[in-house]
Amino acid sequence: MSRLPSSSLLAERRFPIVTRIRPMHAFDFSPQPDLFHDLFGHVPMLLDEGLADFLHMLGQAYRAQPVGSPAREQLWALYFFTAEFGLVQHEGQPRLYGAGLLSSAGEIHHCVNENTPRLVFDLATVLHTPVTGERYQNQYFVLPAWEQLTESVAELAGLLACCA
Repeated sequence: MSRLPSSSLLAERRFPIVTRIRPMHAFDFSPQPDLFHDLFGHVPMLLDEGLADFLHMLGQAYRAQPVGSPAREQLWALYFFTAEFGLVQHEGQPRLYGAGLLSSAGEIHHCVNENTPRLVFDLATVLHTPVTGERYQNQYFVLPAWEQLTESVAELAGLLACCA
């Protein structure tokens, strides 16, 4: 079962930091968040108002869904392919912003490899893409602009409300 990390805290505009440090053999890739991942990957990005608003809205939407609902799985996928492994278009080039990317040299090399698919972000596709944290991603999603982050949560919230 997937779970949005500390959704209640995200909904309250708070971000928890894991105190565990990855072992040296997992330096290039760690399937679990650690202190390095949170401090190097997430914390600097939280200074961006758009990303902070996105996480807040995502936490609220996740918390509003019943435990075990398919909607929670979709919100988890949205979080995973953005806050953890997202890219954004900047000056014609995809730029890394996801904490899972920024804190993993191995994942960065895999992501920028010309054979690794980097798809244009599409909410419907993201919501139905399987999440895996145990290995490098099969593909990454590139946002055309930061604004699409908060727009995607609002769009998903509207879908969830109409289908509830």
